[in-house]
Amino acid sequence: MSEAPTVERITGTLGAQVHNVDLASVSDDTIYEWISAQLVEHKVLFFRNQNLTSDQHIAFGEHFGKVLDVHPWSPSKDGYRKVMVLRGAAPRWHSDESWRDETPLGSILYCRVAPRYGGDTVFADMETAYINLSTEMKTKLDDLYAIHDHVVHRRGMIRRGVPQEKIEYWRREWPEVKHPVVRTHPVSGRKSLYVNVDFTSRIDGVDEDESSALLRQIYRLADTPAYQCRFRWEPNSIAFWDNRSVQHCGVPDYGDQERLMERVTVAGPKPR
Repeated sequence: MSEAPTVERITGTLGAQVHNVDLASVSDDTIYEWISAQLVEHKVLFFRNQNLTSDQHIAFGEHFGKVLDVHPWSPSKDGYRKVMVLRGAAPRWHSDESWRDETPLGSILYCRVAPRYGGDTVFADMETAYINLSTEMKTKLDDLYAIHDHVVHRRGMIRRGVPQEKIEYWRREWPEVKHPVVRTHPVSGRKSLYVNVDFTSRIDGVDEDESSALLRQIYRLADTPAYQCRFRWEPNSIAFWDNRSVQHCGVPDYGDQERLMERVTVAGPKPR
């Protein structure tokens, strides 16, 4: 009889490593339900020594949402539009694809090639960041909305020489969206801060100076060590994080070593 799956906390705030689960061979829906519950509780789950084909990677993601987001302009794996290929670390705090009207439930990042050193991913618990705000600040933020946009991606396209008409087409297809500054998790009911330095451009209905000051204050919270956990990558490791409650960033400290990741992104509803 195989051992029951267990979790081992990474920190007292967020993050847990999952043991005794082979994702390539899971066939019991109760295991997926258990993983889903652990994700909400721990916000990011880590799996070691997993050997998945791209079809299995996609199938795992589809157990948590029937739709997987296809990123409109980032590179995907040959023959697998639902599998994004990432060769560099994204070094700024963000929640994946918050520029969408309906934002991702979670992201599942699979390490194909890990550098010998460096290249960790760091996660920040935006639920705990909200809990620790003063009552006055909570009251101030609770009814505010922020504008999200993919301006960082557009800048990258410009640097890569993508034709302007193509950039403008994507801008029309994915215009600015408005999300609450404080969102409520649809499963747990817990509140978290939902603005990020990469994709939030301003707070709606607030003058520019106040908007900038408020956003800077919120952005800095992700830098708080007590809100973070850090994951050291190995080949065939997986991180599955809840985009509804955490932010993440990749640490670009691995020089010219290769770092090759593949990601599937589970679609979710519009933040409330």
